[in-house]
Amino acid sequence: GPTREFRFDLARKGHPAFSASFVRRSYEGVVGLLKARDIDIGVVQAIEFSRIQERTERDLNFKFCAKASFTPYAPVDHPIARKRRPTLADAAKFEWAMPLEMSTRLPFESEFVSAGLTPPAVALESSTLEFVYRVAIEQGLLALLPESFQSEARRLEEMTPLEIPQLRLSYQIVILTLRSAARSKQLAGFVDLLAATQPT
Repeated sequence: GPTREFRFDLARKGHPAFSASFVRRSYEGVVGLLKARDIDIGVVQAIEFSRIQERTERDLNFKFCAKASFTPYAPVDHPIARKRRPTLADAAKFEWAMPLEMSTRLPFESEFVSAGLTPPAVALESSTLEFVYRVAIEQGLLALLPESFQSEARRLEEMTPLEIPQLRLSYQIVILTLRSAARSKQLAGFVDLLAATQPT
């Protein structure tokens, strides 16, 4: 379901009024709910979302609607935050916190392996991004978080983004609907509204 980094305004001018409720599930959970007709729309977010899913899930419509990036962060008092130009090797020395359900860990670890480094320990994975953020601060962990966290991190002076290009990982937001489901004008309008909304 929509999370902090994917917000939308249901009352946007020009669209009908919507009544919506939300559930949060993994990709597999969203697909299961759609096929059971327990939900009308699924919004999934994943790094390098594979077109394989589109080919194997032939009873679903896939609407690719936005891309954004994850950025590495460090608590402001963390040793790596004091480095002017931290490197991937520096990042490998410390424990990390990261999202659980957005396929982040494999591409994250692959960047270290490609550079001949042992991937760092991941101390926390959570589906709640705010929890990843808070625990990283409280326990002195590095964190992989959506780029949209930068404004709040700087405002609160708690976290600082790290300029490590290899760890800026793009992710895709995809809207899923069931091909066989009746497509009302209202549902189609809601899908269009979601597709027009960029991550914030």
